[in-house]
Amino acid sequence: METRNLELDETHEMQLTLAAELDQAQVETRFRGKHWREAAVDYFRAQRAAGRAEMERLMKAAGIAPPASTEQARLLLDGATRIYLGIEPGDASIERRDGGVLVLEVRDCPVYQRLLGKARGITACSCFARRAGWYEAIGEDLWDEQETNLKWGDPYCSVTIHLPVSTAA
Repeated sequence: METRNLELDETHEMQLTLAAELDQAQVETRFRGKHWREAAVDYFRAQRAAGRAEMERLMKAAGIAPPASTEQARLLLDGATRIYLGIEPGDASIERRDGGVLVLEVRDCPVYQRLLGKARGITACSCFARRAGWYEAIGEDLWDEQETNLKWGDPYCSVTIHLPVSTAA
């Protein structure tokens, strides 16, 4: 399937839509006063749903229907990191490897930069739940492994993304 290029105004509209959905004041109001476990589960559920909605918009704009091929998934994930996480093209790469494996490396992450000076927590990545939503929208059973992480003191983040054999073509 041919993937059409996204126009600048389309990506800008997607960014504006996301900004409205993830307004920080709304997040604080929604989760303040809850037990930490309940707040965490609710927060990650909301992040996963936001990620799924992000990727569905991106797939629709790109003319890709699930399940995406490995190359389509690579292009979609590259686009999502730029559009929704605000990562510049030179600050991240997605490499395709044999067996339906993609490796995402991020050297300068604006999400991490916003966390500096705040609690680091134990989560593998601040956007792992959003990526899980992206994977759901792409289709089939994608999963990833966090290899390195800026939050852990590594010089870059590295995530190995596994696609099922049926989409690895």
